[in-house]
Amino acid sequence: TKDKFDELQKIVSRTPRTTEKRTYIFTGLIRCPKCGCRMQGGTYNRYTRPNKETGKREKRSSYSAYRCGRSNINKRCNFTLNIPEERLETMLLEQLDDIVANKKLNVMNIKSAGERVAKHNIDDLTAELERLNYSWKKGRIKSVEEYDRDYDDLMAKIHEAENERAGMDQEPDYEKIQSVLVNGWQTIYQELDGEHKRAFWRSFIEEIHVTWTKDKKGIVDIIFF
Repeated sequence: TKDKFDELQKIVSRTPRTTEKRTYIFTGLIRCPKCGCRMQGGTYNRYTRPNKETGKREKRSSYSAYRCGRSNINKRCNFTLNIPEERLETMLLEQLDDIVANKKLNVMNIKSAGERVAKHNIDDLTAELERLNYSWKKGRIKSVEEYDRDYDDLMAKIHEAENERAGMDQEPDYEKIQSVLVNGWQTIYQELDGEHKRAFWRSFIEEIHVTWTKDKKGIVDIIFF
């Protein structure tokens, strides 16, 4: 359908083109915990201890990880650690269901409370504004300054209530996201190759926020769309 085509085009537009053999499944999704820029993937090597006879260190293995481009290229950021892809992937597989469920519940609670308050607030404030204008027309308010002050105060409150309501309407569709994360989705995910893993994450995740220090490593938040 046209809607599905448009949705796929958005996903494709967010997927970086690459000619490398290795696929970095989280490239562009992770925000640097220091400067906020989108982190890029690279390949890093693990080495054994130096050989006593030759003095050379032998490469043991290589792994995919993500680093801040500002730190790595022009030293404009002091975040120098790399974020191993495999470790972050494990965290997501373990925590994603709970993160989505908690966000959905939080939005439902806020939206429910917001609808009750915002609906009455807007109605009450609008009625109060009408009364203010009526009183002004009838000459019951003698001071222009008093009218302007009350008018500006009411309009500010009305705009605030409208913005809250508009903000709630822009929340991601967590029902749709949960429909993707059906029971056993982690098992199915493990069967995907790198390109399809990358497409999977990009189909509903906008950003991944992490805390990553020598002492503490974890997912702080995930921004969905």
